[in-house]
Amino acid sequence: MIIWLTLFLLLIIAESLIGNFTALTISLGAIVGATAAFFHIPLMFQIILFTIVSGGSVTFLRSELQKRFTPAITHFAGESLINEKAIVIEKIYKNKKGRIKVGGEIWFAESVSDIEEGEKVIILEINVNGMRVIPEKDLLK
Repeated sequence: MIIWLTLFLLLIIAESLIGNFTALTISLGAIVGATAAFFHIPLMFQIILFTIVSGGSVTFLRSELQKRFTPAITHFAGESLINEKAIVIEKIYKNKKGRIKVGGEIWFAESVSDIEEGEKVIILEINVNGMRVIPEKDLLK
């Protein structure tokens, strides 16, 4: 019984570090194993119960726990700026960053061509480095 309770505690600690509900669901099997040991059920049956309960809880319970307790992925606000117009406030050199202003905010931006200060651009992509833009006049061609 001590072994099952130790396994349970180790799984709970692992779950607190991992946080994906796998160790938590397996720990249910350890509790069932400890309960079986308390009632002096033979070790082979304890292991079988542990395996069945752990496997079943990982298979059926884990996905439900993830749905209920994992926050939905939210898109970051900047994604709404894709395809929006912006104004270059610091010249953008080919493959080097300049700055643009869009929606009252200033962002770093890069392009595959030189873009002069004051030109209007269209935002194509947002990544960790800033925005990738294209001159508005190039879209009109």
